[in-house]
Amino acid sequence: MDLNQLRGIRARARATLTRAACLIALCAGCSRDTKTADAGDAFTGSASCRQCHEKFYTLWSTSHHGLAMQPVTEAFAQQALTPQAAAIDIRGRRFRADV
Repeated sequence: MDLNQLRGIRARARATLTRAACLIALCAGCSRDTKTADAGDAFTGSASCRQCHEKFYTLWSTSHHGLAMQPVTEAFAQQALTPQAAAIDIRGRRFRADV
């Protein structure tokens, strides 16, 4: 690997860390609300971020990470998951998920 390739990798890593830090900083302020939340209202869900952070919510909600946070339903499994071709073998134990 030459010096220019290393510089490119470092620049991409720095940009990714900067974006992550900005997203964390934005999300830290999302829980601020004018009303007092009950103990049962501690988790408001990702949709509450949309009010103040429309652009970031749109980018996140359509990403693999955002889609991973949705509830698993029969309709979702049929639409988004592919049947497992073979069992997964881990240290002599076999695992299989039926879709």
